[in-house]
Parts: sequence; C-alpha cells; structure tokens
Amino acid sequence: MTAGIDSKSRTRERGMALLVVLWGVTAAALLVSAFNVVARSGVTFISSEIALTEAEALADAGLEIAAAHLIDDDKARRWRADGKPRRLVLADAELIIAIDDPNGLIDVNKAGREVLLGLLSRAVDEPEDAEAILESILRMRGQGGAEGTATGRVADPSTEPSRTTPVDPATPAEPATTKSVAPKLRILDVTELRRMDGMPLALYRKIAAYLTVYSRDGRINPFNAPRAVLAALPGLSETDIERFLDSKSPEGSDEQPIPASLGKAGALLANGSGPAYIVSVAVGTSGRAFVLGRQFVIAIGIDANAPYRLLATKPLPADSFITHDKAPQS
Repeated sequence: MTAGIDSKSRTRERGMALLVVLWGVTAAALLVSAFNVVARSGVTFISSEIALTEAEALADAGLEIAAAHLIDDDKARRWRADGKPRRLVLADAELIIAIDDPNGLIDVNKAGREVLLGLLSRAVDEPEDAEAILESILRMRGQGGAEGTATGRVADPSTEPSRTTPVDPATPAEPATTKSVAPKLRILDVTELRRMDGMPLALYRKIAAYLTVYSRDGRINPFNAPRAVLAALPGLSETDIERFLDSKSPEGSDEQPIPASLGKAGALLANGSGPAYIVSVAVGTSGRAFVLGRQFVIAIGIDANAPYRLLATKPLPADSFITHDKAPQS
C-alpha cells in the first residue's frame, strides 16, 4: 500500500518537473523572440535614421544647386523663378527643384485692400464672407477698423508709380508717399492665417499658395505670377490676362517692360524679382518617388560675405511640387 502511494507521488513529481521544464523552455523562446524583434527594430530604426539623414543632405544639396543657378554670372545658365519643377539625378537619388518668386504672389502684409479682396472674392461664394475675411486680415496686420484708413498704415502699392525697369536687390524700396511709414510685418508667415478667427480651412487651402510675406514692396511681378494672382488685380479683365499670357516669353526676363495689356494695373506691378526666393526641393531615393521635401526661403544680393542668406525653412508635402497653376517642365 505504501509502495503504491510512493509511486504515485514520484509520478506527480516527474509531471511537475516536466511542466517546469516546458515553462522554462517557453520563457526562453519568448525571450529570444523578443530579443530578435528588438534587434530588428533597432536595425530598422538605424537604417531609417541613415536614410533620413541622407535625404536631408540631398535636400540641402538641392538648395545649393538652386542658389548657384540663381546667381550664375552666365545669364544663359540662370534658372528663372517660375515655379516649374526641374529634375536632377545625383547617383541613385532624384531631386525635384522648383524656384518661386515671392514678388509674383500677393504679400499679405503689404498688398492693398482691393488686391486681397480680389483674391478672396474668387475663393468664396458670398461677397460678405470675403469682406469679413479681409477685415480679419487687416486687423492681424494692425489695420482694422478706422485705423485702416488713417495714417500709420502699411503703404498701399497702388499709390506708387509704375516701375518697368529691373529692381536692384541692393536698393531698398522707396516709400509710396512722404506720409507713408515703414511697414511693420505683423504677419510673419502665411500659415498664421490658418489660425485666424473666421478663416475656414477650405478657404485657407484655396488661397495660401498665392500669398507670401517675402515680397520686395508689395507690388507684383506679372511675369512670375500665376493666373489667380493676375485675376485678383483690380481693373484687369480675362481678356487682358489672356492677351498678356499669350504674349509672354517662355524664358521671361526682368528686363522686359510691362506690356500695355496690363496697363490698368500698372501701379500695382513691378517686373523685378528677388531679393527673396522660395526654393522647394523633393528627394526621391532607391526607387522611391518621394522620401522627403523641404521648402527654403533665401535672399541673395544682400550680404557681401555670403552668396545667399537663409530666411526660413519648413517641411513640404509630396503633392506640392506642381506649384500654383503652372505646368511642370518636360
């Protein structure tokens, strides 16, 4: 009887020992599996960091290439600030570079009421909505209410004489009148409008591509302006715009006089580009069409000790390289 009890006891002990061994083996397998996952994650993370660093370096290289073409002594090799994407291949990477002229856009700090209202009116359904948004913008730049029609406001470029000769980047813009004061840039970046009271996100997305804070003096360079900007100018009809676009040289030039077809908006126009330029760079590597995008704002010709000065930089989404309403370069 005692022998039978001892036998059952030893059997149970062997079962428990086997169960402990199985648990130990399972725990060891889980530890090994977890270690492998961590190791693979670490390798992936390091690879991603290396790829990101390489892409950022390529974006910086794209900026250097763009700046070199903007200041090239040979005019034939210079790149125009026309917003058209240019594709370059560096080893196994592809760069897409586009240069825009802020003077071809509407300066949210310096543009007159009529120009801003012209853009807003074409982006909303009700005229009252455009007026309300305009008043909010003027308040942001310190011109709301009665103050917007009194002295001390930002100079309205419509009061300035028309300029049909190139603008020297080293020469500061002359004031509009003797009563004008130097404009204070109340809006430091167009993205501030996204947080403005009363600004619908859909409207912001419609107009943001045509706004800037980096123009020379608020006047618009028609040779680098998208159609939506030209359409916002008071006094210009669709016929005037079509006639100008049909006659515009594909190469463009800051030396071209502003044509008579735009005469009704002459006081709002100037055909000089710079000193600020917007350089957009997209990077694709190893068969991937898009890895990283950067937008740089640079100024050239203002620093004798450097070829350009970096004013701002920000990430750029992949779908923003067909800029404004301009066709990509073939």
